[in-house]
Amino acid sequence: MGALYRAFYSFVEAHDLGVVQLAPLPVRLGPNTICEPAVLFVAHGHADRIGEQAYGPPDLVVEVISLSTRQTDRVEKFAEYARAGISEYWLVDPEARTIDVFVLRNGTYELLVKAGPGEKARSQLLSGFEVAVDEVFARPDSSTGIRFLLGNAESNDAGRAPSELQQSKPVQRVAALPC
Repeated sequence: MGALYRAFYSFVEAHDLGVVQLAPLPVRLGPNTICEPAVLFVAHGHADRIGEQAYGPPDLVVEVISLSTRQTDRVEKFAEYARAGISEYWLVDPEARTIDVFVLRNGTYELLVKAGPGEKARSQLLSGFEVAVDEVFARPDSSTGIRFLLGNAESNDAGRAPSELQQSKPVQRVAALPC
């Protein structure tokens, strides 16, 4: 998840707030619901949610939208993450070059910020955390390139346009995994 992952990781480490992880990592939202967000954050106070085979509901998740996952990320995961009590949901849209940050209030997500080029996305959960949208969508050949946002630079997907890739996996209903 490149620049965004590094920004979250650096901030969380510097303030000793918890754990930031990058996909693939299964997250159990309920007894039969497993997702794999692109990036997740679990606060120290919820360290009991970190399992060997899967994490419990994180405090914050990030998903990368593509044409093939737009419905899943904006509707299905939106509802599943809210139902699981995930405090903050970030949607990164490479096509629109935007980052939407939603916060959970009274069981539903409300838009905190919609940030585009020249703007910064910020977190309510991680007070003081913000990231420039332009840094997240830097050119693939830069050190903070989007190629990491979309996957391993050595994979066959390197160099493909964001709209050609499926960055987000749909919500899966599976048998419960033991933690």
